[in-house]
Amino acid sequence: MISYVINAFGKRAHLPAVLAAIRAQQGLETYEIIVVDPASPDGVGAYAEAEAAQDARLRVVHVADHGPGQAINAGLAAARFPLCHLLDGDDLLAPTATITLLEDMKAYRADAVIGQGGFYTGAAPVFPPEIPAATWIVRPEEALQAMIRHAPSNMSGTLIRTEFARSFGGCDARVWVHDYSLSLRACHAGRVLLTDRPVWQGPATDESRIMLSQKRQMFHDFNAALAYLVEDHPEIPAALQRLALNRATGRALKWLRREAQQAAPLGAFLRYGLSYLPPQVPLRRADLLHATLAAFQATGSIRKP
Repeated sequence: MISYVINAFGKRAHLPAVLAAIRAQQGLETYEIIVVDPASPDGVGAYAEAEAAQDARLRVVHVADHGPGQAINAGLAAARFPLCHLLDGDDLLAPTATITLLEDMKAYRADAVIGQGGFYTGAAPVFPPEIPAATWIVRPEEALQAMIRHAPSNMSGTLIRTEFARSFGGCDARVWVHDYSLSLRACHAGRVLLTDRPVWQGPATDESRIMLSQKRQMFHDFNAALAYLVEDHPEIPAALQRLALNRATGRALKWLRREAQQAAPLGAFLRYGLSYLPPQVPLRRADLLHATLAAFQATGSIRKP
């Protein structure tokens, strides 16, 4: 029994195909669809209400626009079934996406599984008859380290136990962008399987995608998610805190020098240097992580929930 949770902000043009792909999922008998409308100005809420009038499995949750993270959390709160497949409102699932993730979840006794996806350039994606086997898998015991190091997070490849997601609060409500904070918190809180099985495809030309049009926001929120995780959980091993600081300080420097094309202040270099000190050296790493956010805030606007 699956609850599909869709953040539909700005996705009126894509939602019909997204719903069709969910309804075409193979191997499922019972499911519901929760469309979250965060006061989207494109009429997606009205369209979803019309769909709900024709399909008892579909419900619409209307919320204020406090970002995609809080939209996903509203859907998690409304979910009635024990598993949630989380979706961005323009990604299309392969016909066996959910059942594939479910089988992997059971095989590894995981609380969540995060698959991967890709992008299509034509009118619609072309999926293979069967989802290919994984070329890499990160077992739950190593998932937090991998999530900090490589950030293989995404929403539409995420199948998660509903009560597990609620237990750690879902997406971090202090961060605008949704997928990375949820993935980090899940990897810390329980057993999460990471795999590269391609279970979804999204439109390559959709400029509303955060990763395409809001890189500053995305990188800022990657670092913010790490900062809040370390701040909230000082018991996280020092080696992982050191890794988080290294990734965040490096990201801030690269943003300033490559994307913003600005000279990095001395403090940014100092923090990057501190990230290489041995884990046993006592540092206030949460504070240093929060300090990396200035690189993004100084070069443009950052949205807050």
